[in-house]
Amino acid sequence: MGIQTAKNFITANAVEAILQVPQGLGETEPDYLAKADYGKVPEYLGQVKEEIRRENDMIDAYVMEMGRAQGAVEEPGEELIEMSAAERSELVRALKRKWDAVNAKYQKMAHTVKLDTVGKVKRKEGMEKELVQIEADIERLERPGPVYVSS
Repeated sequence: MGIQTAKNFITANAVEAILQVPQGLGETEPDYLAKADYGKVPEYLGQVKEEIRRENDMIDAYVMEMGRAQGAVEEPGEELIEMSAAERSELVRALKRKWDAVNAKYQKMAHTVKLDTVGKVKRKEGMEKELVQIEADIERLERPGPVYVSS
């Protein structure tokens, strides 16, 4: 009938697996902390930062030029001056007080479900527009950078 053997394949495979040399673990991941340039800012980021600074300077110069050009068209002799930090903070505080006052009036009438007259609707819409405008002005004044006003 075929070839017969007295070999116990289960035991032979177990012994062979035990005695076998482990295969290579493969390549390990490189240690990035040991690199010479670890923790240093890449050179290209300095170049990008410089380019952004130059673009911002160019935009500021353009805005100043356009502001002067528009001011010269409207009223000759009128020049733009930079608003001081104290004036700026005082103006922001005044705008916030005005926003609080308008918001208090708006909140008192906002709970009115039935806006049955045109006057009520217009008043509510006017207050909403005023609140949005005051918020935009406050945001514009709190932005970093100089604020120029005409003298």
